[in-house]
Amino acid sequence: SLEREGAPVSMAKVRAYVQTRMEGLYATQGDVFTAADCDQWVSAFDRSESRLSSADLRRVQLHADFNPENILVDDSRITVIDFSEAQRGLRYADLLHLYLHIERLKHGIRFLPSVAGELQMALMRGYGEPEMHRAPLFHVGILQQASAYLSGDQRPRWARLAPTSALRLKRRRTFRMLERLSVLDPQHTSRRTEERP
Repeated sequence: SLEREGAPVSMAKVRAYVQTRMEGLYATQGDVFTAADCDQWVSAFDRSESRLSSADLRRVQLHADFNPENILVDDSRITVIDFSEAQRGLRYADLLHLYLHIERLKHGIRFLPSVAGELQMALMRGYGEPEMHRAPLFHVGILQQASAYLSGDQRPRWARLAPTSALRLKRRRTFRMLERLSVLDPQHTSRRTEERP
């Protein structure tokens, strides 16, 4: 039922989304996030957006909630369920949503970080673009997805006892992932740690 054609994705709207999420974190969680965090994310977004092509802005059909809970595996058969949020948007959006879910596995007890990392590489290889993590569209998309993740309340049970500590940990892990992917300046997290009283 989704339109097959339409106007390109509005990067102004995507940028506003990222900026609003980050500014909201600073406004409500100023003991964890700084104004410099907001500036850094928006600057990184602008750098990547300036390198996008018109093909990158073409809308594609998305699942829009592509995560492990919506992927059923039975022997060699894989089924994706729950298309209730289906919409159109940036080409890498579904893949990046799943990429971030796999990133969170690195910090659990069921997967070694190296196994989760290999899953992420396999995801990109399976998509047919093993070097997509270097693409401007990947960087724009991961900033959008990560800003939603940081501002969402997806805390483990223990985090309810120490919400500020849990959010600090979530922030640190997210920033390190973005630094590892060369989306953010690798020096930013260390500078932020030094500034903290």
